[in-house]
Amino acid sequence: MRFSTIIGHNNIKERLIGSINDNHIAHAQLFFGQEGCANLELALAFLTYLNCENRSETDSCGTCASCTKMDKIIHPDLHFIFPNVATKIITKDPESKNFIPEWREIIRTKPYFNFADWMKFLDVENKQGIINVRDGRSIFKTVSLKSFEAKYKSVIIWLPEYMNQQCANSILKILEEPPEKTLFLLISYDFEKLLPTILSRTQQLYVPAFSDEEVKEYIEKNVADVQNIDQVVRLAEGNMNLALKLSSYQDNNLFSFFTNWLRVCYQRKPSEIFNMAEEFHALGREGQKNLFIYGLKLMRNVLLKNVELDSMMKLNTTEQDFIEKITKLLDIDKLNDINEILNTLHYYISRNANPKIVFTNQSFKIGNLFIRK
Repeated sequence: MRFSTIIGHNNIKERLIGSINDNHIAHAQLFFGQEGCANLELALAFLTYLNCENRSETDSCGTCASCTKMDKIIHPDLHFIFPNVATKIITKDPESKNFIPEWREIIRTKPYFNFADWMKFLDVENKQGIINVRDGRSIFKTVSLKSFEAKYKSVIIWLPEYMNQQCANSILKILEEPPEKTLFLLISYDFEKLLPTILSRTQQLYVPAFSDEEVKEYIEKNVADVQNIDQVVRLAEGNMNLALKLSSYQDNNLFSFFTNWLRVCYQRKPSEIFNMAEEFHALGREGQKNLFIYGLKLMRNVLLKNVELDSMMKLNTTEQDFIEKITKLLDIDKLNDINEILNTLHYYISRNANPKIVFTNQSFKIGNLFIRK
């Protein structure tokens, strides 16, 4: 990973490069931001630049032995800790080192992935991964060894908010007083869940979400034949992971499907609801989840309209017309109920529930909301 491969974030890049050139490198750093931001990518680019044998003023060379190994995630002085869980293969006492091949693969193939993507990659979607105390002990063993090649030995802790209490407490001292030439980079999407004692031991770097222009530029360069790209950008709201998922769903005219679905629910015609359940099933799991993500964001704009915050709405003309009409039918309580139904549907689909059954059942619930006084 090089700085040049990350779109935008020029101020952060300059700050990271400056810390290296000025030899003011904090031994424990927290890169935090919302899901779909570039915190992991920036951390990897920072370490690539730090270890590069022929770096320029603005970036690593990308061709030296160190850069090549960093790009392949195989540098012997780069170590990772991340949430993990017992799987069909690793059935007992799992820890991060058991999943390094899968970790390298997801970094290379799924940019800006999140926790749910990682669990799905391990085929354990219905389990809750954690960073356990075994990984805490592993950190001690790792940093006690001398570097093989690089000037610095680096440990990236991805999603430290998933550390259990025992693990979090076990690493406090090593974070405060690490061995010489050892760096800890913590990558968080929810840093407020971290222990205050861990936060106090880190230099914190906020990584903002991507701008709409940056999302659009990245998608246009990296995804072929994206339909309705402006809709994708609006829905993503700076979350590059979400933008990539929405872009991969080619028949992504979500507005037509969602508004037609609400119309059918409003009319409460069983035959049409059953027909739509068939169409819903044909979307595939990712298309189904994208539909509910879109619906939640559209309902958020209905709420903004309800409370007269029109200036915060990000809609095209067709969506604005729809919002004007449906706002008359939905008060705040009904909106909250629809949002709960959409979240429930997303959860069920993510957990491999039968799409026709859950869609049909929740459709009748939405229909009942429209007639409720």
